[in-house]
Amino acid sequence: MGIDWWFRDAIHDENSAACQRLNLMASELRAEVTNLMMTLTRTPENAELIRALMRRAQALDGELEQWMRQLPEPWHYKTPCWQEHVTGDVDYASLEVFPGRVDVYNDFWMASVWNLARTARLILMSLTVRCAAWACSPVDYRTTPEYAASARTAADTITDILASVPYHLGWHTRRRSLFAGDGAAGFACGEDDEMKGLAGYFLTWPLACVMIQDYLTEPRMLIFSFFFFLLYMTLSLSPHLAISHKIS
Repeated sequence: MGIDWWFRDAIHDENSAACQRLNLMASELRAEVTNLMMTLTRTPENAELIRALMRRAQALDGELEQWMRQLPEPWHYKTPCWQEHVTGDVDYASLEVFPGRVDVYNDFWMASVWNLARTARLILMSLTVRCAAWACSPVDYRTTPEYAASARTAADTITDILASVPYHLGWHTRRRSLFAGDGAAGFACGEDDEMKGLAGYFLTWPLACVMIQDYLTEPRMLIFSFFFFLLYMTLSLSPHLAISHKIS
């Protein structure tokens, strides 16, 4: 059936539509890999079939990377500040933001599209590793160059998603002094100084994808668990109750 029927008379923004198309292609590829791995026996011919799927995953990831590079200026995010790295015994749940970058976007819909592309890359890295593991078995897949490259890409992608979390949770609305008054980092509608439950809702999918990654360090696992708690409060109880607890 393909993916084109999703887009008939439905494209309002070419940039986001391109991202959606690549995500659907990643989903189709994931289904194809899963179906083949459930039915194939391990033979040299079948191992080559799996390697071909792995190369498709790598090529699709390259298209996503190119999509990110070619976005126009209004889609670019900015990094107004960094949270200094902390050492020793630290209660990560007590930090306003996780150590590292803090990124802001022109609106949270653009941020959600960026994270959609990032989660697709995480899925493709997972597919690459699965294919490498299947094809090289019984050799340890963690010794393969595909695993090393996927681990680096996934770690960088997790960093990018993590850097977007404070923006989605409204951290920037109380930090106007960090922005040069250029109108950046505003919500698309409503009052910018009010919390937006929808922005938190858009964060659930990327956080869910990150939580299941093998490349997630223990401190990041702790802080992502805490972010899920904030999102639960934001979406189920009261946005102000959840977010003001951390940024007021």
